[in-house]
Amino acid sequence: MKKNWPNYSIFGFRILNSFYSILWAYIFIFYQTIITPYFGFDDYEFIAATFFFLLINLSIFILILNSIFRIKNISILFLLAEIPLLIYLPYSIKKILLMLPALRMIIN
Repeated sequence: MKKNWPNYSIFGFRILNSFYSILWAYIFIFYQTIITPYFGFDDYEFIAATFFFLLINLSIFILILNSIFRIKNISILFLLAEIPLLIYLPYSIKKILLMLPALRMIIN
């Protein structure tokens, strides 16, 4: 059965295939790990960190789901790349859920 997923987003950009979704998810995880220690404790830095963590973890979550939906054939290399991301997925969801109360506090 062939899956009919759209090839273009609502903004007209081409949607990434499975390989590039996995690659960019790893790049975002690495970038998040490198940038995290440089956020400070001032009010504006707290707001920036909250939005950064929320956006990057939402992006990682979407990229992991896209890599699962866009897979054409399952190979051992795909499994070696995808299994660590699937293990990271609950951690990313936890970060998203932890940022929502902080975002609510910023708005109020």
